[in-house]
Amino acid sequence: MHPIELISITKRFKTSEKGEGEITILNNIDLQVLSGQSTAIIGKSGSGKSTLLHIAGGLDSPSEGKVLCKGTDFSSLDDKHRSALRNLHIGFIFQANLLLEDFTALENVMAPALISGKKESECKDRAVQLLKKLGLEDRMSHVPGKLSGGEKQRVAICRALMNEPEVILADEPTGALDEENAAEVEELLLNLVKEEGRSLLLVTHNQDFAYKCDNVYLLKNHGLTKEK
Repeated sequence: MHPIELISITKRFKTSEKGEGEITILNNIDLQVLSGQSTAIIGKSGSGKSTLLHIAGGLDSPSEGKVLCKGTDFSSLDDKHRSALRNLHIGFIFQANLLLEDFTALENVMAPALISGKKESECKDRAVQLLKKLGLEDRMSHVPGKLSGGEKQRVAICRALMNEPEVILADEPTGALDEENAAEVEELLLNLVKEEGRSLLLVTHNQDFAYKCDNVYLLKNHGLTKEK
């Protein structure tokens, strides 16, 4: 059973509020996120990469087709159970790190586990371990406004790993970083996948980053083509 499987995914958007026309963004896409492997999706801006990632993570719904998370169809669940399934099996990393500005780095990392109902002491131990692993032991008490761009994204990676998800979904995770910080985050992500046996589904404009992954797909003309 794959952590995430997309089956015949099509996504259309209405071109007007009156619903008089539609535009197809994704057409009949199949994709399996393989356990312990990294997969990158590349393509031009506007090709639908982020839309595909959001559908894969149950944040958006396809017009047609199924998305299975550990064999469970997202569409068969109500919002509450869909969120619970996501929180248990999927970690998200976005270009805009979406950290809570009034919370410290430690509190941001703890948040997903607290939401899932784990004990605060257990959450803190795990969060401290992750922050230390990513070299942030001296930044735990800092709020995001006191962190550099690279540090914020490392905190976001820790948060994504907090509940020990089987798969990490990353949307342009280095897009807002300078070259040095981007290279550091790339290495961290790929090493974590290998060391911890997790899966990574990445969408990026950065082809150098993409081709470091085990699998590479090109999203073009609404469909996926295997490039590597």
